[in-house]
Amino acid sequence: MIAVFPEPYPDELVYSVFSRYSAMSGYRLYRSAAEDILRDPHSHPDVLFLGRCSEDAAARLAAYKPLGDVVMKHTMFPCLARFWPSERRRRTFEAITRMEGMLLRMARSYAAHTNVLRYCPLCAEEDRRELGETFWHRVHQIGGIAICPKHACRLVESDVLIGAGSPRFVSAEEQVPDDSPVTVCQSEPEVRLARYISQYG
Repeated sequence: MIAVFPEPYPDELVYSVFSRYSAMSGYRLYRSAAEDILRDPHSHPDVLFLGRCSEDAAARLAAYKPLGDVVMKHTMFPCLARFWPSERRRRTFEAITRMEGMLLRMARSYAAHTNVLRYCPLCAEEDRRELGETFWHRVHQIGGIAICPKHACRLVESDVLIGAGSPRFVSAEEQVPDDSPVTVCQSEPEVRLARYISQYG
């Protein structure tokens, strides 16, 4: 049973929230955290979307904001569905909020641009300074963006796989080093494009 559950940071992936919960709970095994968080503790966590989380985890998320807002502000659904017909978008949104577990193929399709989570070293530094820890930012996972819209530096690939490998919860705080290289993008059109795309993702 979940005792203390972290509040999502702005632009934080749900997977990141679950990973911070796993870390703060002191769980040494994935299965221990998965039993609290997922309906099926033998399954992989959904890194980009909401997935089939337990009733307890869903209730903890909903205590901070409605699940519809969680889907729109803490998953990659808006990026995936922005060009869909409105009816398909509505039906899929409703299915996600009911956690019907239909997004594995969609996640794999969306993740075609990268198979790992990415991060901005300057965002991580800023997070640690202001929050005491960093987290997986949703905006850094948007397809078609290779640089941070805020700092205009190249995103760095982590070792956290999307939809593959052994199931695990890995917090950004334990994955992102303090001394990641910072490469500033010198292309103004690329910076403008990243900022434009991020506004609609």
